[in-house]
Amino acid sequence: MPTDLMTEAKHLPAVPPEAAEAYEKHLQLLIDQVNDTLEAHPDIHRLIGYNPLDMMYANHQNHARFMVNVFKYHTYELLVTVARWVYRTYHAHGFEFDYFPNELTAWRDAVKARLDASKTPEMIAVYQWMLDRHPAMVESSQEPRKDTRDMDPAWQETIDAFIEALLEGDSQNCLAMAEDIAKTAKGLETLYLEVIQPSLYEIGKLWEADDISVAQEHLATAIVARLMATLFPHLQTAPDKKGRAVVTTTTNEFHETGARTVADLLELDGWEVDYLGVNTPANELLRFLKEVKPAILLLSVAMPFNIDRTSDVIETIQATPELAGLKIMVGGLAFSLDPELWQITGADGYAPDARGAVNQARIWWKEA
Repeated sequence: MPTDLMTEAKHLPAVPPEAAEAYEKHLQLLIDQVNDTLEAHPDIHRLIGYNPLDMMYANHQNHARFMVNVFKYHTYELLVTVARWVYRTYHAHGFEFDYFPNELTAWRDAVKARLDASKTPEMIAVYQWMLDRHPAMVESSQEPRKDTRDMDPAWQETIDAFIEALLEGDSQNCLAMAEDIAKTAKGLETLYLEVIQPSLYEIGKLWEADDISVAQEHLATAIVARLMATLFPHLQTAPDKKGRAVVTTTTNEFHETGARTVADLLELDGWEVDYLGVNTPANELLRFLKEVKPAILLLSVAMPFNIDRTSDVIETIQATPELAGLKIMVGGLAFSLDPELWQITGADGYAPDARGAVNQARIWWKEA
């Protein structure tokens, strides 16, 4: 990676807790100032590739939430990984690379203008480092993407056919392929982990490269959701019954497939599963947990800017006497970016995929 951004990032200054808190407290003021600054730029439409301004506003919102996490937890290596993804993806969707230094300058200046000067030096240093390393980040973002996810070559032909059917909206062909694989509980696990998961990863990469539209990506995800709902009820669960498990995502998380996969495979393994879907409010989750008192809770987190929300809800749960002994596991794409990142949340364990979640749940059940 040019100029070894990862190594440099490790030496960025830690932001004091009170400064990170001030950044979060004034988040909307910061976002509004950055939006106003960029919107007033005389060349803004060219800079954002003549995309709707809403696309830029969404990026600013996500940047702000992500930087809250960076400043709270000093996750500067994650900052490099995510920044590289943002550069690559937004540029593929038409944004000029020159947009980024303009954006970062606006963030630096907003921090200077809106926050107490005593709380800003470390944050300004981080933004200045990002500005100074803009050329290196551009170069880094153009390097071939390294995908560390394992994919069984034996399934490549099936994956290619499945992706083609998904993108064509051919749900019947997808169902036929899925039914041919998922005739047993083990077959369903194979379908989920060896075909559906890598297929959706590849479709995500196609969207990142602007090779497919958001609508096509949503169509593919919707077909997968229908398949999962169709196939699962016809399979028998394991005869050895286990405890109760709750599976959900945290607030502001809308990626469902991973959590649904975990819920289905746990139920097939003999767990009594309550699957709450996505975007579960923290207070409602806490109330539900008090009512059902499960043995384990599994939280799926796809977006790195939701790590702090996950940490907050775990802290609240662990401080609740009625839930003493509840084991909490986290997983999802956000944690795959850094194998040690999950420890920030205070969870009892982490699973890199649904199979790992089932295995860890079995260990906890045997230890109980």
